[in-house]
Amino acid sequence: MASPLSIRWPSTTGNEKVQTYFSYANTTAKGIVDNNKLQKNNLNLHETASLFNNKLKLDGIATLMTQTVKNSPATGGYYLNPLVSLYSFPRGVDMSTYRENFETWNADRNMMTQNWIEKNGDGTVSEWGQNPYWLKKTRAQWLQALSRCGIGQSQSAHYGLLQPAGTG
Repeated sequence: MASPLSIRWPSTTGNEKVQTYFSYANTTAKGIVDNNKLQKNNLNLHETASLFNNKLKLDGIATLMTQTVKNSPATGGYYLNPLVSLYSFPRGVDMSTYRENFETWNADRNMMTQNWIEKNGDGTVSEWGQNPYWLKKTRAQWLQALSRCGIGQSQSAHYGLLQPAGTG
């Protein structure tokens, strides 16, 4: 993520028997991939109490975190991750050719396929090197699925993606 903006607001109050700590943090950032955005909010409450002449001590913590990531590139993988191809793109080659002509007509397949610098031995585009502009323009933007569950543990997310023809 590029140029994150973070805001924190902590507050502490109490006496020798009861202490309260409250904090709120917000982080907003935009990434290098088009329309990539992170919005994160953290809310923390920590309460401590000593009762009955310090014979009973209570300590409670509540944390709420929300996070939204829009148009996140594929992570941890090689295939369908536009950043991998961008990092390995030769610096002496003009990328605008591949941005403006991200797909070309393939007469053998009778369809448009992606145009990219990485080729297989037979001249077809490599399935490992993906044109990031082609991925952006041809991904099914309407198909998104998300499910999360968990209490007291990290949450998992599952995504569905309808992949266009011509990916290799």
